[in-house]
Amino acid sequence: MPITSSQNTIDAHAQADGSHYVIETHTDSTGRVHSFQYNLPAGQGATEADAFMNARVAGLDVHLADSEFEGALDGA
Repeated sequence: MPITSSQNTIDAHAQADGSHYVIETHTDSTGRVHSFQYNLPAGQGATEADAFMNARVAGLDVHLADSEFEGALDGA
């Protein structure tokens, strides 16, 4: 069940330390939504947020595949 779509939203208002609040949402092939929230450090923008999101997709794909495999083993 791989991730089929992802998006991030960067809050336009900077926090006191200059960081920006980011919400990532990732939808897998079953329709389940996986959400993550973090502060993007000051001086970083959409390019870095996209890189973080793409890296998270890779990790989620591995995690979901492992979970699916473990579930198949448990059902065997």
